[in-house]
Amino acid sequence: MAGEVPEPPQPRYTVDAGGSQVLSRGADAVVYAATDNVTDSPVAMKVLHNDDPRAVAGFRQEADMLMRVQSPHVVAGLAQGEFDNGAPYVVMERLSGTDLRTHLSTAGGPLSLDETLRIGAGIAAGLSATHDAGIVHRDVKPENVMLGTDGSVKLVDLGIAAYQDPAVPDLNPNAGSIGYLAPERIPTSEQPPPRGEPATDLYGLGSVIYEMASGGKAFPGSDVVAVLTAQVHGDVQPLDQVADVPKDVADLVTGLMQPSPDARPQQAADVQQQLVAFAARETAADTAQDVTQIAALGMDGAHTALSAGRDAGSDVGRDQQGQGPGPGRESAAMQPGDAAATTPAPGPQDQTSGNQPDLGPDPPSAELSKEM
Repeated sequence: MAGEVPEPPQPRYTVDAGGSQVLSRGADAVVYAATDNVTDSPVAMKVLHNDDPRAVAGFRQEADMLMRVQSPHVVAGLAQGEFDNGAPYVVMERLSGTDLRTHLSTAGGPLSLDETLRIGAGIAAGLSATHDAGIVHRDVKPENVMLGTDGSVKLVDLGIAAYQDPAVPDLNPNAGSIGYLAPERIPTSEQPPPRGEPATDLYGLGSVIYEMASGGKAFPGSDVVAVLTAQVHGDVQPLDQVADVPKDVADLVTGLMQPSPDARPQQAADVQQQLVAFAARETAADTAQDVTQIAALGMDGAHTALSAGRDAGSDVGRDQQGQGPGPGRESAAMQPGDAAATTPAPGPQDQTSGNQPDLGPDPPSAELSKEM
């Protein structure tokens, strides 16, 4: 009717339960459970609680990177914007599962070779997409690998990533994680380290594969100087001396962990292909062994074995083949969701004040702890 004032449109993204459902807390930001009101899908909303200009610039750069990288092996950014009080936010898919660090702790030892290769290939695929977008992750470690309940593998946390373009400022030149940080990125007193290149991330991938296959870190110990010295000199035992892996798998990991970036593989896509080939070989060998064992049982024994396998259900087979931690485990980390049918379509990259997430006049306050 003429003269009536139309109601403002419902914001596309709203934080669940007024911001009381926190998925993770960091030093500067909090990730909240949220909902995409267009698709009625669960999402995650990361909100910055620090108005320092440097922190704001870093947050916005991370949001830009999440929106730029398009891969089923990297957590997806869906929208970004800011609230009326200027606090920036980024909306991401919400992930269900657990991070690789937790999975390794639960396993209490090495993962199977099948699972190690499958997860390694997923990380490599995520790195390939990240590099194709002109970005170096720079923090490849178990804490930043999400294992979905559907078997997916996703890289998360671009908080210290950098654009490869030297014209774009490096906002975190000295950041990294000891034991996974590539030697060329170790800060020195003489000059700041280079921002990194694809081979920089492949070093971290090698360290993660080493840890999955052996059940221990490539560079153990709490003495930071000793660990960094070992990394610089490449002082690490060959993987096939500490784990039951084929020599060609160990050789690939040794190549990935070379102290010089020029001596490492240069393309994540090439490493992914090698890992996929190794995994296919292991699957074929396991299948051949199963057939041989069934044949040795004779007809009656084979029938019993096959029946038992059917009765065991799909979860057993999934665990044996390394298809992830199994259903029912919900991640409480800052991970948004799986790129499954529930993934909402990307929303507008900048929300206007009339269509921004409904979080109240200010983002919810929370006591922040150290970022994961």
